Amino acid sequence: MRDKALRRIIPAVFLTSAAVIAGWLRIRPQREPNPDRPAAAPLQPTVTPLPEPGPTPAPSASSTNEVPARFIVVPEPSFVQIPRSALAASLWFGAAIVLCIVAAGVVSSAQQTAFHDLAPLFAIAVPGLIVAGIGAAAWLKRDQARRWPRWLWRFNLLFAAIIVSFIAADINFNAVEFDGTGQLGSVLLWLLAIGLAFAAAGQRSDPTTVKLTEPIRRSEVIVFIAIVALAFALRAIDLEHIPGVVLGDETKYAVAARYLTEHQQIKPFTTGSDGHWNFYLQIIGLSLQLFGQTITAMRLPSVLAGTLGIVALYAVVRQLWGRRPALIAAALMATYHQNIHYSRVGFNSIDDPLFLALVFGCAWLAWRTGRRRAWLMTALAAGLSQYFFVGGRLVLLQLAVLAVFWLITDRHRVRAQALNIAVAVSVFICIITPILYFWAIRPNDYMSSLNAKNIYRSGWVPAAMQANNESEVDVLWGQLRDVMTSFSFGSDEGFYWAQTMLTPIMSILAVIALAYFVAHSREGPYFWVVSSLALVILFGGILMVSPTAGSHRLLGSSPLIYGAIAVAIDRAWGWFERRAPHPKLIGVYGLLVIALLMNADARYYFVNYLTKNELRSPDVPFHVIQEYLFALEPRTEPQPLQIVCVGLNADFCRGTTLDFLARPLLARADVITDLPSTDSVPPRGTKLQVVIINASMTQEVERARQRYATVTPQNLSDPLNRILFVAFEIQPYQ
Repeated sequence: MRDKALRRIIPAVFLTSAAVIAGWLRIRPQREPNPDRPAAAPLQPTVTPLPEPGPTPAPSASSTNEVPARFIVVPEPSFVQIPRSALAASLWFGAAIVLCIVAAGVVSSAQQTAFHDLAPLFAIAVPGLIVAGIGAAAWLKRDQARRWPRWLWRFNLLFAAIIVSFIAADINFNAVEFDGTGQLGSVLLWLLAIGLAFAAAGQRSDPTTVKLTEPIRRSEVIVFIAIVALAFALRAIDLEHIPGVVLGDETKYAVAARYLTEHQQIKPFTTGSDGHWNFYLQIIGLSLQLFGQTITAMRLPSVLAGTLGIVALYAVVRQLWGRRPALIAAALMATYHQNIHYSRVGFNSIDDPLFLALVFGCAWLAWRTGRRRAWLMTALAAGLSQYFFVGGRLVLLQLAVLAVFWLITDRHRVRAQALNIAVAVSVFICIITPILYFWAIRPNDYMSSLNAKNIYRSGWVPAAMQANNESEVDVLWGQLRDVMTSFSFGSDEGFYWAQTMLTPIMSILAVIALAYFVAHSREGPYFWVVSSLALVILFGGILMVSPTAGSHRLLGSSPLIYGAIAVAIDRAWGWFERRAPHPKLIGVYGLLVIALLMNADARYYFVNYLTKNELRSPDVPFHVIQEYLFALEPRTEPQPLQIVCVGLNADFCRGTTLDFLARPLLARADVITDLPSTDSVPPRGTKLQVVIINASMTQEVERARQRYATVTPQNLSDPLNRILFVAFEIQPYQ
């Protein structure tokens, strides 16, 4: 039915267009010649007869400057008798019509039928463009003082770039598993589309009259490099063992990345494990290829993201508040304990602070300077943020809120920047076209993370209301209370066990700083921090299931909070300097305070967490078994194994961590899990049998001791010397 409809609609559209053109040519009004305007030159050059031979008359005074007739050449007029503006408009509309026809053909030939219904829309747009083009050409021909805007050609090229990006997404999504050429070619085509979009949107001259109020000094560069080096060292040293517990989600993403690499899949425009984009997983896969199948290689992308986030935070604070607040913010963030932790684990949640600071650093630079390049960099950063952690989607909402603020407070500047904003939005659409493609055909997969964690989409709110006999307002108030306490008083129940987001002293400074920012929220930079922080708390905490177990979803608040604290410290520092008899002494005290705050934050992670709270994490039992089996691999190779787990599920004995660290062991092992008792253990056979029993099942442990009386049991203990499991290694029959 759809194909028949297309075969009827598209010819009808073109016939209607041809009829409109013919009718206009037939009935268009013939304008009378303007007496004030010279008549058009004839189509053939005028032939001027030569004078009769005879004596040459003497030149008169009035004719000494005249050109002889034989040298006069009457130019042949152009075959197009249309003013340039009308011709430019006709060509622009013609190009737009051609692009609509191409777009209709592209979507109608897409491999996913969901896009075929878009073809009639592009086809119907053709006659509308024809009528509009005829009207514009007639208007410009009548009023030749007007000129057709040349910048409109940029949007034709941007539309072409979006079409190319759509073709790349269509090829990549539908490429077969081992079609490496098609997958790589489609990614290169997508990059070509982005390059075309930047070429169409860019401009040669991009001047600005806004300069830095505080020029960059050599001493500032040296201090900044030292801060970045310290931040990298705190995040990169001994990645293999800090943190000591390898989290299951880390290795889950690493195993998924390894699968993409081994199966030669270059498909960044689809989602993988837990709804995360393969774009991020391919980055982990590249790290594993370069540095081997190690924990360090798995965690290295997070180290880079965390360090670059500090650079981006420095940039945005530097241009909004100056040199000293920027250096303070970078120094405090370099030692911020939560940022250090998530920079040392293989999660992509650390990408949230990076892209928030990067996007708004570019956006504020574009707004203050009006430079086209800054707007395009904002589009690039915002587009790439959509391919990482799900919190990147919140950046778009934060940008929208800031745009509304600009529209209300400075409408004239918005109008002056309208063209730059329009081309930046077009470039952004070109970058995320593959995401829009995926969302159109797999909306549930695109929203899978939010469907599982959002309190409304997952159905958690009605269940909580019924279970606790509370109203919806009471449930939401409880969510807000949990979120606010997780910053200062509560403890993380997830990936950063028993830790708060802020130390006590930083909590006090955060309250003071945010109160100062709220008081100045009529100014753009202050409003941006307050509104963005409120959105992070709302969408990353209140509207999420179990806020106390998801502090990683609130990581986007860290650059906002620490930037605000840095500005508040700078204001207090300046106030004391203006009133103290010895300003340099105030500077020394200020540096001492910053050093103490940095030391307290770093100690909160390296001392309080690593030596205390991490050892009590619920992930420790998994780590104990996995360490035992990982050590079992070299001393039993190449002997076949049978691993039997009593009272333990597959997450303990065949989890992704074991798959990543001891893959050869699992390849030659027969793993049996979820056995209720020792009596269910198979008898000894021709394989080395390893029986692991939960130590809390004391009766089953005693039965195993009696059954394997000749085998010495091994107690598997955690770092606190608590026996968690008992293992028996039974040799096979000879």
